[in-house]
Amino acid sequence: MLAFYFFLSGLSLAWASSISLVPTEAVVSRFANASYFVTCRAPGSNLIVWVKDVKQEIPQNSGKVHTESNDGDSLLLVFEGIRKEDKGDYTCKAKYADTIKTQTFSFNVIEPIAFSTSNHMQSAPEGSDYTIRCNVSGDGNITIKLKTHEKKHKELSYQITPEGFLYIQNVTMDYGGRYSCNAVQVSSQLSSFEATDIILKIQHKPRWTNAVEKFVGFIGGTVNLTCSALAEPGAQFIWIKDNETLNNSSFVTISNSDHHSVLQVYVFDRSVFGGYQCRATNIMGTMARIVYLEEASKPFAPTFKILETGGNNLVMTIADSAVVNKDKAVVETNGYVVQYAKSGNDWSESREQQFQISRGQSYTLVNLEPDTSYEVRVAAHTAAGPGDFSDVKTATTKKWVATASPIGTNGSSHGSFSSYFHQWVLTALIAALLAVNICV
Repeated sequence: MLAFYFFLSGLSLAWASSISLVPTEAVVSRFANASYFVTCRAPGSNLIVWVKDVKQEIPQNSGKVHTESNDGDSLLLVFEGIRKEDKGDYTCKAKYADTIKTQTFSFNVIEPIAFSTSNHMQSAPEGSDYTIRCNVSGDGNITIKLKTHEKKHKELSYQITPEGFLYIQNVTMDYGGRYSCNAVQVSSQLSSFEATDIILKIQHKPRWTNAVEKFVGFIGGTVNLTCSALAEPGAQFIWIKDNETLNNSSFVTISNSDHHSVLQVYVFDRSVFGGYQCRATNIMGTMARIVYLEEASKPFAPTFKILETGGNNLVMTIADSAVVNKDKAVVETNGYVVQYAKSGNDWSESREQQFQISRGQSYTLVNLEPDTSYEVRVAAHTAAGPGDFSDVKTATTKKWVATASPIGTNGSSHGSFSSYFHQWVLTALIAALLAVNICV
């Protein structure tokens, strides 16, 4: 019996002086930028420390790699945002009264899949041969596979290179669009899968997208000449008239984007009319076209009638002038410009509303102030611009009138009287009850 007691005592002492790691792995591999932790358990020990590569002690509660104490019998080793330099051998040391025990594991850091930023947007000149690439970095064995993504690509011809890239012969516009790159990474302990999108742009010289070749204007008016071209990369536009390149001035304003240009010209005399060359250029080539500005009749002032006014609106009818200038091209009216100002104010303080033409329909000015006198005038608008304004007419909006809503279910005066009577009775009863309470 005494021997059995000494046997149990020895077993307990052995357990008390044991040391273990959780999880138990001799070699640990993790991806860079990930996190990891391992617990060293040493029941009954006097002191527990973690060291790297035998001599470098790991600090407690500070740094990307540090230790944290759970209780007196264990010590946690924590890796936050794992880096390449964290690779090495990590040893847990536990000090007992008469000995020091250790447990060690090797920590391996693997660089994960990383796609090159040059993958995301690629450009292929139209008519050339081009390879859609997907450049990937990372440790271990990485295989990639490029895949078509859009439906139109399924019918096109590709060759797969040994690297997994897509080779195209004689690039056409149809090849443009989105592709996907799949990457699989395999190492002795870890594997991963990542995917990214690739946008392929087809470089081509400018192509005209608008078919407007004739514009009209009148002396004293302002006209917008437009020129649109699809291009990759975007085109630079210039305007030429009478062999001279136009620039911004008091008579000319040019507004450009990658695919569109607007030349706004003030027609100060007849020399402004004629042909204008729009030229679009990018690294793939140049395209030019001629648009024409022709003289048209200035719209004559229309006539209008004010039909009625409301608290915040005014309703009118508008008719084109019967006068026609037969010496110049007459352009059909496509809308009206209505200006209005409070009576007594200058027209510089006026506001305006524009209406598309609506045959046989009325036109309504909105957002007016009640009980206010307004002066109103109207101009016809054509493709050549707005014409002269009509004579001024005056109209006054109505006052707002508060109307009582009937409370009765049928909306009759009887219902309103009945509700009023009931309210009066209720008020009288409340007053009586208050009087009784006061007396008491």
